[in-house]
Amino acid sequence: MQDAPSAKPAFIPPMECKLVRSLPDQPHWLLELKLDGYRAIAVKSSGKADLFSRYRRSFKERFGRIAAALDNMNLEFVLDGEIVALDDQGRPNFQELQNSRSTRQPIVYYVFDLLNYGDKDLRYLPLRERKRALEVLAKEFSDPVRLATAVNTDARTLLAEVKKLGLEGVVAKDPESYYESGKRSGRWLKYRLNQREEFLIGGYRPGTNYVDAILVGRFEGTKLMFVEKVRNGFTRESRKQVFEALQDLVIPECPFANLPERSKRRGAVDAEQMKRCVWVRPEQKCEIEFAEWTRERRLRHPAFRQLTRRTRPRSQAV
Repeated sequence: MQDAPSAKPAFIPPMECKLVRSLPDQPHWLLELKLDGYRAIAVKSSGKADLFSRYRRSFKERFGRIAAALDNMNLEFVLDGEIVALDDQGRPNFQELQNSRSTRQPIVYYVFDLLNYGDKDLRYLPLRERKRALEVLAKEFSDPVRLATAVNTDARTLLAEVKKLGLEGVVAKDPESYYESGKRSGRWLKYRLNQREEFLIGGYRPGTNYVDAILVGRFEGTKLMFVEKVRNGFTRESRKQVFEALQDLVIPECPFANLPERSKRRGAVDAEQMKRCVWVRPEQKCEIEFAEWTRERRLRHPAFRQLTRRTRPRSQAV
């Protein structure tokens, strides 16, 4: 670390993982569990620690126990990690994390990278060297701050175990990679074990490239129930394909029985957002990939995959 440049610890936008459909089979890649939580950058400078979201919003008040544990450490640093809530089996539970102010489940900060250590900028050192330095610093960790270690097995074995345990996925990292702040270069990869199901399109939000998002749902009896607004997973061609498939289905009124939403959840379709939507008869089906169903019967991390078949028209109460 003697060759690392000097720099005062400060917030660093996190390096991003590239989503892939398969993991590299090179044995030298480092494999980690994909933790289902909030990405967080911890900064200890001038004797005080703070905890930031990927967008530099302070988590210090919300996760005070984590910030206090970081405050108790001696050296100054910048850490990269994930804040997660653990269920009774010790698995990350995103729903409990969202309810962090009321949950009784443990909330911990798993640290997987060290970006600044004792006023030394480590971002241009290979990941394997940063990991070694992190292991030294981790001797000072105390709950709820924990070290996230690489899993010493091959990708196929790890994926089988992750699927068995119902975890979100796997992250693979090139041990020679530098820390590319704010970038998704492909030196860090993520693989999700997602679900895929068919849904009906009940509306869309127009965009500069045909369609910005689609609103999908399912019938419960005669009522079409909204389940999610989907923005990810499209290509330019698939946006055009979706747009053209819906044009002869346009109707003046919203077909979903449970809109507008009053929820303050991120991405909620409230009355104001509904003014920007174009409604369609719910006859065109599509396939959506997603991580899981939430307690509110919404989809986590949804992504469009393809249009499927059309259904026969049916009545619904709106």
